[in-house]
Amino acid sequence: MLTGLNQLRNLLVLGLPLLLSACAAVQHDASLDKRFLSHDLSSAESLAQKTGQKDLGCTDVKTEELSARNAEGAPMGPVWTNYMIRISGCGKDKSYKIQCEAEYACFVAK
Repeated sequence: MLTGLNQLRNLLVLGLPLLLSACAAVQHDASLDKRFLSHDLSSAESLAQKTGQKDLGCTDVKTEELSARNAEGAPMGPVWTNYMIRISGCGKDKSYKIQCEAEYACFVAK
């Protein structure tokens, strides 16, 4: 019994720092976030504006970005930007979640 506990202790003492160092090796690139956020914003606003004009029955609408956040896809996959955009006009407003695949296309998320 004591040998088993010693082996478990050794495994934890040696294995835990290795596991934690592997997790710390993955770093987030904030400058990449900013580039994708700014690149896709005009496409996201345009899509939200067209959708809002149709849904609100109003051609004179304004857009307001409520939030923007990057979400990485599968390992080595695309980066998605999730926007929440409010459209207002003709006394009405509606918010849309717009997802854009970096440098490709945007769509209204359900």
